[in-house]
Amino acid sequence: MKYYIILILPLIILAAGCASSEKTLYVLPIEFRIPAKKAQFLKFYSPYILGKKFFLDPGHGGNDRNNVGFKGSAVEADVNLNVALSLSKFIKEAGGIVLLSRDKDTSVDLKDRSLIANKSGADFFISIHHNAPASK
Repeated sequence: MKYYIILILPLIILAAGCASSEKTLYVLPIEFRIPAKKAQFLKFYSPYILGKKFFLDPGHGGNDRNNVGFKGSAVEADVNLNVALSLSKFIKEAGGIVLLSRDKDTSVDLKDRSLIANKSGADFFISIHHNAPASK
């Protein structure tokens, strides 16, 4: 159990730091803005990530772009993709293997996402969402 907590903690930090607000559509976590802090962060977490396979699923995208922030400037599909791409970069730098359900603004059917993830043989499945309200 301790192993999973240590592994998931940096992923939560990264996702929280990358979360969008209406004013700033993307904020890189402090651990990644300062090269020395980033190197220290990667050194600490690399042993837990090295060789593990992660399937990242940035929700929505393509034709599913209805969920936007209350001011209309943040589209959930875009925020989800930005977080997934940043998380993918971190995992790769830490020695992990990354598979994505999408790496650009495309539609991936919900049933296809789970089929692809199951066939990937990934050790971890991470679905990324930000709960923007649907537009009317």
